Amino acid sequence: MQIIPLVAGWILELDRGEGIPHEGNYSGWLEAKSKRLEGEKKTETAAAKAVSAELEWIRSNPKAQGNKSKARLKRYDELLLAAAPTELRSAGQIYIPPGPRLGDVVVDVTDLKKSFDERLLIEGLNFSLPQAGIVGVVGPNGAGKSTLMKMLMGKDEPDSGIIKIGETVKMIGVGQDRMEELNPENTVFEEITGNMDELDLGTTVVNSRTYCSWYGFKSGQQQAKVANLSGGERNRVQLAKILKSGANMIILDEPTNGKFQYHINMS
Repeated sequence: MQIIPLVAGWILELDRGEGIPHEGNYSGWLEAKSKRLEGEKKTETAAAKAVSAELEWIRSNPKAQGNKSKARLKRYDELLLAAAPTELRSAGQIYIPPGPRLGDVVVDVTDLKKSFDERLLIEGLNFSLPQAGIVGVVGPNGAGKSTLMKMLMGKDEPDSGIIKIGETVKMIGVGQDRMEELNPENTVFEEITGNMDELDLGTTVVNSRTYCSWYGFKSGQQQAKVANLSGGERNRVQLAKILKSGANMIILDEPTNGKFQYHINMS
């Protein structure tokens, strides 16, 4: 799935469990991706091929529930963990730690209803999110998209109906009110790292300064106050904060609106 804004100054591509940042516009990202893919054809390892094959199988069988399917899902998680140290050493790439393996239940919504200021937004909504699924919610302004996201994240309650979150789900999310979720008095380094010298990314420990640089914040920029950042820079701070947590479900509310100017490619 590709979400493409009209203008982007910094692009993060999420590809097979890793993040690849690009500073520049969309056409520049396309050129860089083309060159990278050509290089991968020459250097792709057996482990990378195995990860890619398992990912394609998982996506083509999102509702599979048998023992063989569970074994394949477990195999995919193991491959990601095994490949992580090598990917982390690759120049220009961000390692995103995998979260715990999802169980059979991710999110089940039954007969959901929600009104706001006497306006009916949602009624009789039923859906289930599959493992390894990529889902987009599309609709006009005021249709209730953000309200639905807030209910899934537990920040709002439905008028009636059931939202069941699987026991193994570790959810993170970015809402539209992103500045409210950041401390404006902190520096970029403090906000992202909690002032720790090293960060534990699942099976790997990374220098905190290096981690900040992955998201486009070089040495001097890491000391800038959050209050003085542009909208795009605040968005990068928010991404850096949430992606280090090792979650297995990510919710992005309007990731490409006018205040959130970057492109996310989920390969």
